[in-house]
Amino acid sequence: MNFSFENSIDVNTLKQVIEKTINAVVVTDNRGLITWINKGFERMTGFQFDEVIGKKPGDLLQCEKSDPEVIQTMRTAIETAEPFEVTIYNYTKQGEGYWNCIECMPLYEADEHTGFLAIQTDVTSRIEFQNQLIEANRRAQENSERLLLAFAGGQVGSWDWNPIEDEVYFHESWENLVGARPGSLEHKLETWEQRIHPDDIDSFTQKLAFITRDKHDTFVSEHRLLCKEKHYRWTMARGQVVDRDSDGNPTRLVGVHLDISEQKRTQRLLDERNDLLQTILDVIPFAVSWKDADSNYLGCNDRFLEFWGFDSSRDVIGNSNLNLSLTGIHSESNIDEDQRIMQSGDPVMHKIETSVSKNGRPMILDTSKVPLKMHNAETGLLIISIDITELETARETLRQNELKVRHRGRMEAVGELAGGIAHEFNNLLQAIGGFVSFARDDISSDSQAHTDLNQSLTAISRATQLTNQLLRFSRIDEVEKYECNSLSIIEDLKVLLRPLLPENINVDYQLNGTLPLIIANPLLLGQSLLNLCLNSRDAMPAGGTITIGNRLITSQQKTFIGFYVQDNGLGIPEYLQDRIFDPFFTTKEVGQGTGLGLSMVYSTAQEHRGSIEFESLPGQGARFELLIPVISDNHQPEDSNQTDSVDMKNTNIKSILVAEDDSIVMRVTCRMLENLGHQVFSTNNGREALEMYRQERDNIHCLVFDVCMPLMTGTEAYDEICRLGNPPPVVFCTGYDSDQKLKNNLSQKGYRLINKPFDQSTLEGAINEALHEAAGEE
Repeated sequence: MNFSFENSIDVNTLKQVIEKTINAVVVTDNRGLITWINKGFERMTGFQFDEVIGKKPGDLLQCEKSDPEVIQTMRTAIETAEPFEVTIYNYTKQGEGYWNCIECMPLYEADEHTGFLAIQTDVTSRIEFQNQLIEANRRAQENSERLLLAFAGGQVGSWDWNPIEDEVYFHESWENLVGARPGSLEHKLETWEQRIHPDDIDSFTQKLAFITRDKHDTFVSEHRLLCKEKHYRWTMARGQVVDRDSDGNPTRLVGVHLDISEQKRTQRLLDERNDLLQTILDVIPFAVSWKDADSNYLGCNDRFLEFWGFDSSRDVIGNSNLNLSLTGIHSESNIDEDQRIMQSGDPVMHKIETSVSKNGRPMILDTSKVPLKMHNAETGLLIISIDITELETARETLRQNELKVRHRGRMEAVGELAGGIAHEFNNLLQAIGGFVSFARDDISSDSQAHTDLNQSLTAISRATQLTNQLLRFSRIDEVEKYECNSLSIIEDLKVLLRPLLPENINVDYQLNGTLPLIIANPLLLGQSLLNLCLNSRDAMPAGGTITIGNRLITSQQKTFIGFYVQDNGLGIPEYLQDRIFDPFFTTKEVGQGTGLGLSMVYSTAQEHRGSIEFESLPGQGARFELLIPVISDNHQPEDSNQTDSVDMKNTNIKSILVAEDDSIVMRVTCRMLENLGHQVFSTNNGREALEMYRQERDNIHCLVFDVCMPLMTGTEAYDEICRLGNPPPVVFCTGYDSDQKLKNNLSQKGYRLINKPFDQSTLEGAINEALHEAAGEE
């Protein structure tokens, strides 16, 4: 085919026509490379002029869905310079597919093949319409075949009823449906009615009345129909009025009978499963509910109604969360969360939420939300909530108990550590204090050295108090306690407290003098309250108010007196609150605190079988409260084991046997006794003391034994001495008696025990008491 621009229309005019056509026009050279395109090609393919020049159209537009046979047809035509017309699936520059009808013809100049001209048309809508027609014809053919098979298989039967003549024509397919021999049925309505199950006849008659009396156009009735072998099958009769007389009465009704036994069986199984599912939903201890895409409730179980205080599911179904006026879990933020879950398809599992039921009951819920595919292809939401209020409460109680046990373990560990070092530490204090006292007594009281040595003794006394504080960590319920009044404890505190507070701190006392008595050690309680007050003072560098009071507290059938100290100072940072009772923990600068104040308060509470509670917010101050049990009705006061001390001077020189393993403490003790005028026999352990006593028993009037010594302890040595008969009185000394068991055991035997470090007067008093008691027994 020759094509030339040298015709009756000039080239420019032809080019303008091609440029404005809606079709895509492409011109290539004889190798198939593009030399020109029109605007229609740019609109159809998305490629611009500069992007396609020098390229083959197939390389730009063909894709994996393009038919290989069509591609080969085009290539063969191009190679032989033959015209062709094909329809092929192409892609645009943006990757969108479309059906392209291509009409291509070769171009010649002077009988020389110079290239090709291709006109392309987007025929996507036409192809898709053809495909739809083909698919519709295919479905219609399938349905027709299916209907014929249903008629032949006895699943569908047709009928034709004339209500005026009361004649029903039963097609042979209807006879096949009920299992009757062809031509054996009388064509009357009565034939049909006689085969209907007795329980369904009334419903059938009522449905017919809608047609004959109420002049409805459509007839639908589900009923059981007697078939062969006296077996009833569920059927559905559907009919349509196709003719009426002048008065509007139906004269012809045409319809079919469908066997729906399988559908009924399936429905029955579904109903049974639904009943089972509903039973399960109602007995599980979870609140279960489900919503539609608009967040309206479609259903819920009984537990849900119980959770939120509703009487019936009718109060819930069809309402949204906001309409139900539920608080907490059903806030607007949670509604937004529901929508995100339904839109994204990502569930939210085990989210812990706090909420309040409709009747005001606070709850802690473990809630899971899962997207739910609905029958209408929409996405709803399934919500399962577990009430874990009791579990969380128990878990918090367990956590608090674990913290108490952990803290008590730390306290006991400190007590064991303190006990381990106390003996050696008190021995050192005994030696230091003794030699300092000796040095002080040998110089003039007016000298600076005398004053310095007094300060040293004061420091030694403070070190002794610190040791005693450490030892108290390992003593629980062993301090002396007696009946006392909470008011008097605070009154005694007033005297000590005021001089320790700056003028910019006020004290507000909230006292109640009518509270029950407690069994306590007033000194320990007073010291604990003083520690709390000093902490409050340090927490208010700019001044403020300390509130001190007592009150009656009843908790879990127990009654306590609460001693509270409250300030409006800096407060305690939350990250430190778990550590404030730890021994040696302090936030103060070095030298400003030992870290034992609150630990002593905790220990005091434990010793009194009470507890310490506190609350604090940073910047809003702190409140501490000591809870001490009141005296119970069946409490019996303890007998006093106190004995009157003997105040007597040593008027006779005695020979005293000393047993002490620490050489420095030995020298200090011997010097104290020599200063008192006694003659001293010294030994380094219990075994040497026993041998010395056997040699000098007639010359020894009193014993001073350290309890803990190598080879043989002081108590073991004294037991051996007692076996020898007529033992002299003994004074035991120790640097460590954490639980006071040693003191109690020795007291029960009538022996005396003094704690290191002791001074000369303490040693003198103990010896005099022991000698006085021995003389009285004689």
